Amino acid sequence: MTSLRVALLDPPVALRFDTCSTMGISFLGMGLFNLPLLVAQWLGLLAMRRRSKAGAWRCMMAGTLLSTLGWLLTLIMMVMMMLSSLLQTSEWIGLWMMLTGSSQALGSLVFAVGFAIHGAGLKREADRVTELEMIIAAQNEQLARQQG
Repeated sequence: MTSLRVALLDPPVALRFDTCSTMGISFLGMGLFNLPLLVAQWLGLLAMRRRSKAGAWRCMMAGTLLSTLGWLLTLIMMVMMMLSSLLQTSEWIGLWMMLTGSSQALGSLVFAVGFAIHGAGLKREADRVTELEMIIAAQNEQLARQQG
């Protein structure tokens, strides 16, 4: 029983992680969480590129590029934290965390602005189609009265 307690309290050296490698593993989880969002953004942009490359599309493209850059910086930081001791100082860790976090947040914000502009444009188009349909219906009604 005592050997089991010792084994549980004192894991082998191979299972011990230093602080940087543990932080690197946590950044890996964060990076994998953001991956489906980036894939969805890229697929949406690729589908929209044929329709128009107006300001909304460019805004969403800039946001997606910033988010992708932040995601890549997160992966680079994770690899550097796990494999090297370059980021042992707190200044580098803080700088990398600010770069990755601000890049992803700014990218998401810019993408959301572009998405809102795109949605407003679709709403204007739908309103215009409805208006034209009403005009056509009124003209058809007027022609029917004149003929009959």
